[in-house]
Amino acid sequence: MTAKIKLNAASGGGSISIQAPSSSSNNRVISLPDIADGTLVTSQSTLDATKLSGNLPAISGANLTGIPQKIKQIKYLVYNTLETTTSSSYIATGISLSMTPTSTSNKLILSGQIIVGIEKDCTCAFQTYVDNGNGFIVTEEARGPDRNNRTRGTTGQGYFLTLDDEEYQEKAIPLHVVLDIDNTNTHTVKLYWCQPDTSGRTVRINYSVSDNNEAYIPSFTSHFTLMEVEMS
Repeated sequence: MTAKIKLNAASGGGSISIQAPSSSSNNRVISLPDIADGTLVTSQSTLDATKLSGNLPAISGANLTGIPQKIKQIKYLVYNTLETTTSSSYIATGISLSMTPTSTSNKLILSGQIIVGIEKDCTCAFQTYVDNGNGFIVTEEARGPDRNNRTRGTTGQGYFLTLDDEEYQEKAIPLHVVLDIDNTNTHTVKLYWCQPDTSGRTVRINYSVSDNNEAYIPSFTSHFTLMEVEMS
């Protein structure tokens, strides 16, 4: 026989029963606070967040759902390698970031800055190439419009002014491009560059043309961020 303490409503209501554990070794104590009246919380109750205080337990978000996550993942590159080219057609730089996207409905966003040094009477162009498992290609959203003979690119630097000290100049070229995701293979995003003027003059990454070892010659860094972003 199981013993219970049963409380009945004064009239017309229900009842509540309090039952002890079935094992004689499991003695339990229920203490009621004497600070104020209260309401018993069950699995069917709602709990006002304003009632929570004190040392709350840590909550893992691993299994939470319905929470928007705009930035799915981020990769970052600090690039200090010194490079130079006189090529009038696009060739690869060492600037590269890889990411495996989670959904084809998202976008990849590449941003950053490239430090370049350019001689007078020349220019510099950068192009964004993507390899999604099928080889490096350039997509339309990653370059300027087709305007006859002009060199199309993602970003770059036009002609420097002809100055006596242009060989000491370094320019921070901004980079920001949004890329489509064609599949969920690993995507490698790589920058190519060229000096499209036929003068054969030199352009450099991360240092000036006259890279004198002097305090007045700055030493900068190129850096890049690749993000997968959920589009709404």
